Amino acid sequence: MPGEISQAGVTQLRERMTTTFAATYLTLLSIIQGTTVALLFSTVQGLLGHGEFHAPQLVLTIGLFLIIVLLWHQYQIGVIVYEWVPQIVDAVIPFVLGACEFVAILGLQYGSLVTAVTFAVFFLLGLFGLEYQFYQVSRSTTGPGIQPVVRGFRRWDLLVNVISVLIFAVTAALLWRYPPPGGQSLWANAMVLVVALLHGARQVVEWWLVQVRVRAHESTSEGRPAR
Repeated sequence: MPGEISQAGVTQLRERMTTTFAATYLTLLSIIQGTTVALLFSTVQGLLGHGEFHAPQLVLTIGLFLIIVLLWHQYQIGVIVYEWVPQIVDAVIPFVLGACEFVAILGLQYGSLVTAVTFAVFFLLGLFGLEYQFYQVSRSTTGPGIQPVVRGFRRWDLLVNVISVLIFAVTAALLWRYPPPGGQSLWANAMVLVVALLHGARQVVEWWLVQVRVRAHESTSEGRPAR
């Protein structure tokens, strides 16, 4: 009847809401991350031209690049493994994290304290983003079905982000109390690299576990022993 919503229409709408989300979200994030990489290398080029690119800036550049790549990879894992209906928050989070990356890059010019404070905020926002992701997944129809695949991920994601916030908060406090000459500190910039490697290791292990658990489920369903 006119004015009534058909079950087929509702099903199609929900499918469009979830299936288009992954492609548009990764496209949006790719644009933001690509712009961030361009700013990073433009800043490095400027510092090289003025002879102001030394060991602390090199270490920070490597760490910044890794974090930019790992943020994109984190979202790639999210849109592949999880499924939920996007909300306005899903549009806001990538732009806010991208803005934090832009400010962190300014630390190459304005000192390690800028980068440390920015990344403390960045990973604090990351805590919110991850918790929001798991909340949305818990409300989705596929959430309970994938729990065996992502078992333990929430605990480790939140733990590593809390550790990251504490590392940068302590680093910022020390830099504020004992400012380095010229504003750049090798050990402080190395913290960016350390945290990036920590998150990289977490992502590698989690993605490996996803593949192992999926293969084990497929083998069990087919009556073959899991390899």
